[in-house]
Amino acid sequence: MKLILIIVMTCLFSFQGVAVALNGADVALYNDSTAPYYKGVWQDGLIAIKNMLTTLGITYEEINYNDINFSNQDFSSLYKVILIPGGYAWYYNYWISKTGKERIRNFVNKGGGYFGICAGAYFAVDRVVWGRKVYDDIVGFNAYGELTGYDLDLFSGTGTGDEDKIADYYAGNWTMLAFDFGNENTVLSNYKKVPYSEDIIYLGGPYFTADAGASVSVLATYAYNGQPGIVSFQYGSGRVVLSGPHPEIEEDSNRDGVAINGEETMNDNGSDWELSGHILNWLMNSANSQPLATPSKQEVFSFQPIENFIKSSNPPEVKPVGVGTVAAGGSTLRINLGLNKFSGAVDIYFGIYAEALDPVNIYILKPDNTFQTLSAGLVPWKSNTAGPINDSLFGEIPTSSLLSGTYDLYLMVTPNNNQDNYYLWSTYFAIP
Repeated sequence: MKLILIIVMTCLFSFQGVAVALNGADVALYNDSTAPYYKGVWQDGLIAIKNMLTTLGITYEEINYNDINFSNQDFSSLYKVILIPGGYAWYYNYWISKTGKERIRNFVNKGGGYFGICAGAYFAVDRVVWGRKVYDDIVGFNAYGELTGYDLDLFSGTGTGDEDKIADYYAGNWTMLAFDFGNENTVLSNYKKVPYSEDIIYLGGPYFTADAGASVSVLATYAYNGQPGIVSFQYGSGRVVLSGPHPEIEEDSNRDGVAINGEETMNDNGSDWELSGHILNWLMNSANSQPLATPSKQEVFSFQPIENFIKSSNPPEVKPVGVGTVAAGGSTLRINLGLNKFSGAVDIYFGIYAEALDPVNIYILKPDNTFQTLSAGLVPWKSNTAGPINDSLFGEIPTSSLLSGTYDLYLMVTPNNNQDNYYLWSTYFAIP
């Protein structure tokens, strides 16, 4: 009877959403070992990550699903990066609620970093292919009775597990794989001169296929098939790195504190911790925190449709207008606007032109979020502001409610009360 009572109390405790007071650190390290069942985090990988972070001089604090789901503390003020280790991604979906996933998205969108390793990468993608089956937003019920699946959706694309061609995942057959690093990029600048190859231990991790319109940098590809194995991208104001292999494991050293099955026969020809250090440094020190210079000349930029805006301190790299899933032919329009803070006060203008609606006029968004024609006057949407800007306009709009045609979107920034100099960005979306 006493044993039954303990089990019942343990289950009640986990479902009631008890979150402890968090202190903050460089990295929030996810650990679900307190779950009464369905424990997803691979604990050996967690130990290796802790030893790696300590060696790299990066502080961490463990958080669990209750902290993510129910804590009333602001993660953006506590952490720079959320790190989700390897393990079993479906159990992450089981314990982290829809509210918790929204919290993770908001953390990254506001400028935080996300590092997903193996299962942590699967957890972040839009859809998963495993054993030739596709798992998307609805897979089953989570611990809170919500229909859920792979709906964190930081990565607009697919994570594919190629377990049949590389190694037997279910037998736990770890293997060393070669990864090719062929592109210069800001994530791994000053790491090694490209092109080069690096051996990293692997078991069941994904390769990544980005949806059309998604802006993704491929850091490394699987040497055996050329598919992306480590990728990085912006998500709102934040940054994300997803890794199929396990760079936290040291095959030729005991300093990771774990022994992997068959490790004595493997050698990665050097540590991967330096690679992880460069990734974490990029995630923790976002260029998005640097201000944009106030316009001093007339500059015009255009870009293809993207789902979420991309911030930068360099105007040509800025893509300040996202349009939701319609960017890749999806069924939802969600106009989201984002800009870094500015070095001085600016005025911001937003306009729409749709020939199907009005072949003559561009419509300008006013401060009260209503529109007037450009011919009636160029009025700023936001005036005398230094930013930053993180706004979503009009909520989610089904594309079925829109007329067919191309919709052109414009965002212009000028110095406050001075339209002589400006940045003008333009993009579009199309309704078939």
